[in-house]
Amino acid sequence: MNEDHKGPERHRIKRRRRPHSTGPAKPPPGRSAAARRRRFRPPAPVLHRPPAAPPGQAAPRPHSLVFRRSRQLPRLQTHHLLRQVEPPPRSPQGVRRNPPEEHLLLERSAHRVRAPEQIRQRPEAVFVVGVLLLGGRQARFLHRIVEVHCFVLRNGFDSDIFVANALVTFYARCDEAGSARIVFDRMPERDIVSWNSMIAGYSQCGYYRECKELYREMVESGLRPNGVTVVSVLQACGQSQDLIFGMDVHKLVIDCQVQVDISLYNALIGCYAKCGSLDYARELFEEMDEKDEVTYGAIVSGYMVHGFVDKAMGIFQGMKCPGLSTWNAVISGLVQNNHHGEVLDLFREMLDSGTRPNTVTLSSILPTCSFFSTAIIDTYAKSGFINGAQQVFDRLKGSSLIVWTAIISAYAAHGDAITALGLFDNMQTRGIQPDPVTITAVLSACSHNGLVDVAWKIFNEMLPNYGIEPLVEHYACMVGVLSRAKRLSEAAEFIRMMPIQPSAKVWGALLNGASVSGDVELGKFACDHLFEIEPENTGNYVIMANLYSQAGRWEEADRVRGKMKNIGLKKIAGNSWIEMDGGLKSFIARDASSDKHEEIYEVLEGLLGPLREEGYVYKEEMDEESLHV
Repeated sequence: MNEDHKGPERHRIKRRRRPHSTGPAKPPPGRSAAARRRRFRPPAPVLHRPPAAPPGQAAPRPHSLVFRRSRQLPRLQTHHLLRQVEPPPRSPQGVRRNPPEEHLLLERSAHRVRAPEQIRQRPEAVFVVGVLLLGGRQARFLHRIVEVHCFVLRNGFDSDIFVANALVTFYARCDEAGSARIVFDRMPERDIVSWNSMIAGYSQCGYYRECKELYREMVESGLRPNGVTVVSVLQACGQSQDLIFGMDVHKLVIDCQVQVDISLYNALIGCYAKCGSLDYARELFEEMDEKDEVTYGAIVSGYMVHGFVDKAMGIFQGMKCPGLSTWNAVISGLVQNNHHGEVLDLFREMLDSGTRPNTVTLSSILPTCSFFSTAIIDTYAKSGFINGAQQVFDRLKGSSLIVWTAIISAYAAHGDAITALGLFDNMQTRGIQPDPVTITAVLSACSHNGLVDVAWKIFNEMLPNYGIEPLVEHYACMVGVLSRAKRLSEAAEFIRMMPIQPSAKVWGALLNGASVSGDVELGKFACDHLFEIEPENTGNYVIMANLYSQAGRWEEADRVRGKMKNIGLKKIAGNSWIEMDGGLKSFIARDASSDKHEEIYEVLEGLLGPLREEGYVYKEEMDEESLHV
């Protein structure tokens, strides 16, 4: 980008400065101070504390009290009271208070208390409906506000410009730009607020071309834009990197002498910075007498986006007390420019300064924390949420080998060898060479899907292509691949030819293959080695005893179980888990610990018939059939 692109000299901003007050403001003539106080003093009953609620009943909401008594007040006082009883969105502790439902409750009260004919006769009711629409600004209340919109249409309030503006604003803030435009187009008359609401809605929803077109239509209609209009359009120009349009808007600001405040300055800096005119953005930045978090964030983000990390860090280090948005801009910029080594140090510095990170901060540093990212991918995969694991991986641009291995292992565990192998090839295309753990994950994927030829190819290429000497884990994977494909003799020969001593994993893979194929002699051969290597592993005894039982060799099965008992080993019962009543319940075979175990087994018996009708065969029945074949 061209850092030296400057705006024209005639576009230089000259702010209007308000004259400083030289003394207390003089009251307007013709009205005493007492009269002025009475002018805005509401009737006494409105300010009285409401009576205590009866036991078991909730205290009346402030908005509802104001509305029920608003028939005693003129419109202006009703407006001020509604605004005063609304506290800040969040308390200092971060807990949200008085959610938007209070505005909706007020609307429903309006619908119950007065008939439509009475509402039409009261202009302040229209005003109250507008306040309600402006109060609900969250997308989760969209369906309720649609009801309010229907109420407005039924009662003819849509011709009121204040109500229509409120509808446009609300729909836009809920990312419903199409609905907002419909309301806007149907307005019989529009003011500057109408145009600003629609233009801002397009800008916020990402419809930058429509935003600029509507702005041009507004100017051509002869309506003069104000600072609010210009801020929205400049944001759209910055996001779409339309420098020429942004400069035209800047020229209009100067020609029309639009009052320039800090928000407009920030929008100009953001527009020029995002479009690559960094020198001019820096000049505007230096001109400002007062700067806020948005100002620093705009210039820092501009430098970071275009790769000027040193200049961005210079501005950041010159700040006395950076806010959360500036910390996020710097951390995100360092990640985008692959300065991963500095990110964690900066994050620690942020914590030491007392600034609490938010989700934006954590998602920005995620690519730098390979161990953290890997843990998330692994957790999602083990929980069955493979799409979530993929989403985390997709956000990690320029992922390390550890992260690639984690996502390959995730798909291998889910039996999706095609995706796992595709990721393996994609990783190498990006210049990342596998390590022994990656090869193990790929061979495991081949094992789950019976891809013997692919597994052989990867195994034989380990040393010549990747410089990796096969480890015992790789040999175990190959034995598993051959055993699952029922190529047991080839697996046994592969073990015999191994240049290293076979481990329990290797013999265990052969035993599992023999168990699946019903090969008693090969299973006994593998078990003899396993009994020597890990004599206290109960799983080997259980598999061998079951293998003897399937072949009808009951004496050998009893001998294995007796050997297991003499050593003092006991088979660990398999558990089934179910979430119930907010907790996890554990069940084992023939479990009678529950007070309702008889009812449980009755229900289970009732399910056996339908399962047989669906074609399911139980292992005991399958074993009995195999004995008669």
